[in-house]
Parts: sequence; structure tokens; C-alpha cells
Amino acid sequence: GIPIWSLLLTTFFSILFFCMSLIGEGQAYVWLQNLSGITGFFAWMGIAASHWRFRRAYVAQGYDLNALPYRALLYPFGPIFSFIMLLLIVFGQGYKVFQDFHVADFFASYICIPLFIVIWAFWKIFKKTKIVPLMEIDLITG
Repeated sequence: GIPIWSLLLTTFFSILFFCMSLIGEGQAYVWLQNLSGITGFFAWMGIAASHWRFRRAYVAQGYDLNALPYRALLYPFGPIFSFIMLLLIVFGQGYKVFQDFHVADFFASYICIPLFIVIWAFWKIFKKTKIVPLMEIDLITG
């Protein structure tokens, strides 16, 4: 079905930020742009980490890599290198802030990092989730 609540919430915030961008020289737009841009890098970091853990669990549980229909040529270098490069991008994307330092610019550039950590930690605490050991990862039922 249609995720109506997600659609409504996204629409509400889109309208809200659009209206806010008309006030204050577009500073709200800059914050929204930084938030949405950096979250994409966090998503790709999650993909790299998931790929690395999947392959490690696959081998640890005794499965044959030849049974996989697709195999990354550069494993394990690829996901590790990707994760490190994405981490450098996340921390280095606002380097211009340090050339002519303003607190507002610093927060606009780096607000996503503490926000991500807070949301991730909240979810871990709220749902009481733990990192699953490689031998316990469910590779069959998905």
C-alpha cells in the first residue's frame, strides 16, 4: 500500500522548509540541503558495512561463495575502502567552515553527524537491539 503517513509528513516538512527558506536569506534551505545530502552518505556507509558483514557471515556459516549469483570483485577491500572514504567525505565536506569560522556555518555543515548518532543511539536503546554475531545472522529466511 501507500505509506500515507510518511507521505504526509514529508509533504508537511517540504512545505515548512520551503516557507522557511523565504525568510532569513535562505539559511533554512542550506540546513535542509546539508541534512539531506549527508544522509545519503550515511546510507551508503550502511550499505558498505552490511555488505562486509553479510559476506563474513556467509563464509563463517559455511556457505560456498560460488553459490552467490553476484560477487563483488574487490571484496573485502571494496566495502572497507568505501566506508572509510564515505566517512572522510562526511567529516570533510564542511572544510570551508574552518577557513572563515562562523558557528552558524559550522552547525549547518555538521549538524547531521550528531543528529545521526542521537537517532541511532535512541533506536538502539529504545528497541534494545544488539549487533548480531556472524554465526547468528539469518541468511536463509531473509
